[in-house]
Amino acid sequence: MALDQVQEKAARHVDGAAMILAGPGSGKTTVITHRIWNLIRENHIDEKKILVITFTKMAAKQMQERFLKLCNKSQSEVVFGTFHAIFFRILKTVFHYHANDIIKEQEQWRFVKNQVSFHAISVQDETSLVTEILSEISKVKAKKIDIQNYISFSCDETVFRCIYNEYQHMLRQEHKVDFEDMMIITLEVLKNKKDVLSDWQNKYDYILIDEFQDAAPVQVQIIYLLCENHNNIFIVGDDDQSIYGFRGAAPSVMKDFITIYPEASIYNLNTNYRSNRYIVEMATRLINHNQDRFYKDLQAFHSYGDKVDIKQCKYVEDQNQYIMDIIHQWREIAILTRTNSGAANVIKMLEYQGIEVQSSMNKEDLSKHWITLDIAAYIKIANGSRKRCDYLRIINKPYRSISRDYFTDDVVYLEKIKMNINQKECKDKQKELCQLEQDIKFLQNMTTYAKINYIRKGMGYEKYIKNYCNEQNIDSKPFINILDHIQECARKIPSYNEWMQSISTNKKDENKILKNTTYQDTKYHVQVCTMHSCKGLEFDNVLLIDVNEGMIPYSKTDTKEEIEEERRLFYVAVTRAKQRLFISYLKKRYDRTLQPSRFIRELSDSP
Repeated sequence: MALDQVQEKAARHVDGAAMILAGPGSGKTTVITHRIWNLIRENHIDEKKILVITFTKMAAKQMQERFLKLCNKSQSEVVFGTFHAIFFRILKTVFHYHANDIIKEQEQWRFVKNQVSFHAISVQDETSLVTEILSEISKVKAKKIDIQNYISFSCDETVFRCIYNEYQHMLRQEHKVDFEDMMIITLEVLKNKKDVLSDWQNKYDYILIDEFQDAAPVQVQIIYLLCENHNNIFIVGDDDQSIYGFRGAAPSVMKDFITIYPEASIYNLNTNYRSNRYIVEMATRLINHNQDRFYKDLQAFHSYGDKVDIKQCKYVEDQNQYIMDIIHQWREIAILTRTNSGAANVIKMLEYQGIEVQSSMNKEDLSKHWITLDIAAYIKIANGSRKRCDYLRIINKPYRSISRDYFTDDVVYLEKIKMNINQKECKDKQKELCQLEQDIKFLQNMTTYAKINYIRKGMGYEKYIKNYCNEQNIDSKPFINILDHIQECARKIPSYNEWMQSISTNKKDENKILKNTTYQDTKYHVQVCTMHSCKGLEFDNVLLIDVNEGMIPYSKTDTKEEIEEERRLFYVAVTRAKQRLFISYLKKRYDRTLQPSRFIRELSDSP
């Protein structure tokens, strides 16, 4: 497709700073690739002098492929890379870093998970907690926040500081760096070693950065240093699509650019070539409610299309039926959720209906699911375990009003704890502990299958799951399906170890248990992902589910800045749709009345 007038002007920009404000679907990748080709073909710039920075390896690869296709080449000396790849090259030159010096995600995950266990943090979903703690560690380091002044939202701030300091100590002990360290060290090197800075400033004469709104402050400072000699910096971004505040990014980076480069040329890509006009109009009304932003007059290239369908569903079951009706009608659709757990729930529901789902989310290993670990802890205690970590896992599942403070020793003796409770005259707690002791004795002579059944029904664990789901505003059915599956795995396997192994390896049996054959014989193309992970993607048909207050904007958001980021996240989700957009929200979840998200109203109301 030929470039429009604004795209052509941006692509022909040569010297000096430039900012391209690229709304969703406005052809930013096209502008970047054409600009590179114009520099080489028309201005005779040496390919090796051009650096293109993106945020992911996949984006860098796709950008390079688009460029090679445009100029009809099989290879090029233009450098396409991520921020981290460029920083690593600098540190490799100065400190002779190797790939093994960078800590792997699995190592980070394992360390924080062990810290969570060590500090005995009470949590239902350990996976979500570890993810939140790692995100906060990244945010603290990327923004250079004093850890003593940081208030954690994932866990007690004293505990978070301990985990953060232990994490930093571990990195030093093992001579490792994480991505945030790479940024900080690179900045320090360029500031303090003038010869290194000069070498890298002379290496590239033209630097282009994609998705600039997602850059962390340290990354921006490094780029500005590299561009000091020539100021040939070409940034492409959209402050309305800045959704990674938890990583240290902020939309203000776009306005700050104008302060740093007051003479910069600004090009507004205001034509959306992706979505129909109803989607574009609604998205524009929504994002105009944000105040701290560049105003954009986004117009749809496609004047035709279906209107946006907004559906109130009384219960979760009604929303599930709405999802199935849309899938059955349109065959191809992307279902977007606010949270990972929301995506996991809809994936399980669809698999139960016999629909194969494409998702970027890792396939869950049920042996590591918190429900499986809870059941396993009960069984280990019944089989003789006296480990503190096993008791802490189950002591209030279901709720028994027994404080974790009674479990101070690594080896647990219930008689000693009952004595401590008796001395404090806590009769209700002692009664609960006596009942737990009787239940554990009752479990001892059962098969694994019978143990799980008694834990679920006799001890009230299944009721605890339903109450937990009610409190979290999530559907309990997928969790009950997990309980069904792990119990079914134990039907013919009396050994605890063999049972645990069967849960993680018997994927085919899992599908047999969970699937319904209603839609199994018809081919559908269904993708499920979170609103964060859908950025950069586009789909013909999009369905946004659970669009309720407390879900989007998320319940943990309080400040004006946080609400604006949630609005930007919803804006990103809405603008993924090309032809059709469906939005559903719940009226009730169980017996709790819910409110539709304020963003639904804002789709139709002008600010």
